[in-house]
Amino acid sequence: VAEHMHKYVLISLIVDDKTKLPEPITVEEHGKYLTYILRNISVAEYSGFRANQLEIIIEALNNRCVIGILPTGAGKSLCYQVSALLIPAMTIVVTPLKLLMLDQYEHLCEKMGINHSTYINSSHTEHLALFKKGKSLITLVAPERFFSEKIPDIFSNSKRALHVGFVVIDEAHCLSEWGHDFRTSYLCLTHNLGRFLPSDTFLMALTGTASNSVFKDLRNELSYFKKKEIEAIFAQNMGRDKLNIHIHSFESIE
Repeated sequence: VAEHMHKYVLISLIVDDKTKLPEPITVEEHGKYLTYILRNISVAEYSGFRANQLEIIIEALNNRCVIGILPTGAGKSLCYQVSALLIPAMTIVVTPLKLLMLDQYEHLCEKMGINHSTYINSSHTEHLALFKKGKSLITLVAPERFFSEKIPDIFSNSKRALHVGFVVIDEAHCLSEWGHDFRTSYLCLTHNLGRFLPSDTFLMALTGTASNSVFKDLRNELSYFKKKEIEAIFAQNMGRDKLNIHIHSFESIE
C-alpha cells in the first residue's frame, strides 16, 4: 500500500503542467490506505486520524497548496509527518520556537521512528552538514536561517545533489501582518522560498489561529511562492477540550 501511494506522489512530483496526471487522491478511495500506513509506520500506537488531519494530508499529496487551521493539540504536526514520508524528497519545516523545534524533533525520532531528521537553529548550526549531504528526511529550520549565508549557499551550490520537495510552514499566522512584531524573519520567507525552490514544490502551512484578515494575508503570501489556488482546511471545532477556565470571585481588599 505504501509503495502504491509512494509511486503516485513520485509521478505527481516530476511531471509538468502539460502532462496528464492520474486521478487525484481522495478521502473516500485512499483514506483507508493512509490510515493503514499511519497504524504501521509509527512507534506510537495510532488507531486513526483525528478530525481534518486526513483532509489536510490528501490536499498536500495532491500537490495543492494547503493551509491547515487546527486548534492547539489537534495534531497539526502529524499532518506534515505522514505527508513527508510519502513524498520522495527532503522536507523542510519552518518553525519559530526552539522548544517547539526540539519537541517536534524528539517526536519524530521517538514516536514516528524517523531517525533521519535534524534541526537547525542558532544553537545547532553543526546540523547543517547532515542537511547539506541530503541525509535528513525532515529538517526543522528556524526562519532566520534563510537570512544567513550558510543555507542560501547550500541551495545555490547543491541544486543537483540536494532535492527539497516539500516545505511546511508551522505557526503560519506569523506570515501575516499580525505576526510581524513577533518574528520579522517571516516577512520575506515566501520570497526566499521562491528564490531557492521551484513553484511545484509541495507546500503545507499550519496554524492554530487565523482571523479573516490573517487568512487573507496567508493566501496572498503563499500565492506568491506557489502560484496556484490555495486550499484551506478549517477545523470543524476550534474548541480545546483539555483547556479549562475557572473564574473565582473575591471580596475586595482595601
